[in-house]
Amino acid sequence: MPYLIAFLAGALVFAVLDAVFITQLALPAYEATVPHLMAEDVNWPAAILFYVGYVAGVIWLVVRPARLHGWGWGMVLGQAAVLGLVGYGTFALTSMAVLEGWSWELVLTDTLWGAVASVAIAVSGLLAARRFG
Repeated sequence: MPYLIAFLAGALVFAVLDAVFITQLALPAYEATVPHLMAEDVNWPAAILFYVGYVAGVIWLVVRPARLHGWGWGMVLGQAAVLGLVGYGTFALTSMAVLEGWSWELVLTDTLWGAVASVAIAVSGLLAARRFG
């Protein structure tokens, strides 16, 4: 039950923060840099699958071991940030390698956002699990 609570809290925080990030930073940057790659409509099944999978991954790889091994906040923040850097950096650097017009600005923005988002998911999930789980 604590991991379900952690998942729900992390998903809620991620959805709100990512909506702000996408509308205020990512979308304008993508439209300015790679407009030829932008879809007319969001592929909702793919988006939902990503959100569910990513939040579940952060809960499994950061929140779960933090609870099992009694990690301090420094370890939680560090592990979540590294997970986000690797996960989002993989997309950003692969895009830079194979897509015409991708920029180092997009790589940096996406990769840093991955660290911030992952930390937010982990912290909110762990706090919720400790409080309500």
